[in-house]
Amino acid sequence: MKRYQKGVTLVETLVTLWMIGIMLLLVAELAKNIQKESVHNKDHDQRMGAHQALDRIGQALRSSHQILEPASNATSNRLRLQSWDAASNAGRLPNPPATTGLWTPDNATYLHERRFEVGSDTVLLCTTLAATTESIRLLGDVNSFQVRGQGDGTYRLELNWVDSKGKARRLVRWSAVMPL
Repeated sequence: MKRYQKGVTLVETLVTLWMIGIMLLLVAELAKNIQKESVHNKDHDQRMGAHQALDRIGQALRSSHQILEPASNATSNRLRLQSWDAASNAGRLPNPPATTGLWTPDNATYLHERRFEVGSDTVLLCTTLAATTESIRLLGDVNSFQVRGQGDGTYRLELNWVDSKGKARRLVRWSAVMPL
């Protein structure tokens, strides 16, 4: 009669430990790659948010009726614009048969103010209509926003923020209020 021994040999144990080690290394590498991709996506989202915020601010600047702040040759951390309120102006457009009296585009009752500034680490769009204020978050994690008037109808818009690696980032755009 043949006798069988139960148990695991040293070779089998070493092979099993080697396979477990390889699997743990692969899992660690996968986790590292996922974390890198997550950081890259967050930084990409911040960059795209900065581009979109400056595009929106530039469009508001170009479509404004009057720039209240900064002056044409000054720098400010806030941009204040006065624009026509489309809802209030629907029946007020200068159409000779329908218009009675003088049409004054500067009448304050038909205008609203837009204000772009950094508050609580975000760029805010604040639209003021009839004494109510609505705030919309455009971009998070922003350190500063700066507007510099060049005196020729162009404005330099600058956003500064810190990315996930702690590196300072800056995006600059130019916007013209009148044709150059």
